[in-house]
Amino acid sequence: MKFGMMLGKFMNPIIMGLIYYLTVVPTGLIFKILNKNLQNVKKKNDQKSYWIIKKKSQSTMKNQF
Repeated sequence: MKFGMMLGKFMNPIIMGLIYYLTVVPTGLIFKILNKNLQNVKKKNDQKSYWIIKKKSQSTMKNQF
């Protein structure tokens, strides 16, 4: 039992690191190369934040149920 716990503490970070570097990093690099922005967030030089100010409310939140 102790050997299994020790082996788990050693192998889990290695396996999780491999999964991260084999999936997340290449995906991010591909999106950077292709100039893809999945969140559609573009900040102009004069903006202070990424928030989009909406002019009209979609709902009044009355009679929800």
